[in-house]
Amino acid sequence: VSLSLLSLYTGLSLNSSSVFLLPDISVNQKSRIVRPEKESFYIQKNMLSAQKKLMTSSRFPRAVGTFSFGYGSPPGNNLMRDEFDFSYTAGLGIQWKIIDWNIVKRKKAIIDKRSQILSIKEDEFDRNVTATLKNRLTDIKKLEQAVASDKELISIRKKITGIVESKLKNGTINSTEYLSELNAEKQAKINYEVHQIKLIQAKINYLTISGEIYSLTQ
Repeated sequence: VSLSLLSLYTGLSLNSSSVFLLPDISVNQKSRIVRPEKESFYIQKNMLSAQKKLMTSSRFPRAVGTFSFGYGSPPGNNLMRDEFDFSYTAGLGIQWKIIDWNIVKRKKAIIDKRSQILSIKEDEFDRNVTATLKNRLTDIKKLEQAVASDKELISIRKKITGIVESKLKNGTINSTEYLSELNAEKQAKINYEVHQIKLIQAKINYLTISGEIYSLTQ
């Protein structure tokens, strides 16, 4: 049943002969924050900057050209001629909306305020993520210490089990005492495996929070 559920979740074909290995995941203590939210902050800042530049350019005077072409009698505005002929007029002027200056100034001030608020939100986001990463890194170090201690304990338990097994063969202890030590060795191995899995999970959580997990899956 467990293999069937795992196959369903992962989309992999699993059976009783499948071999499961723990992934080798390393964590950089100086990880950069590459969360999708950072890209969102970047895009929003660029949009505000573009809006401000567009408003600045709209305040500059603009050259406006006109041109018209026609055919008739009299040609164009020349009332001294009574024959049909082609005519055209052309003109060039300057357009400068001085009255819009205050409006643009207020709009730019609003954009500056939005940019400041966005920067504050990004700084707060960075601080929260950094603080969370520090806590997760502490969890990782604790689990690494637990795994190291488990290895030492397993080595000790194996030696004790060997000594007790020898005593059992010599008849100096009973089977109950031997099984007690054997179970203690097995429990030490189980604790080791559990701590290893928790350590991998803690590293995955760390990479997920920093956003680096996305680069591993691509």
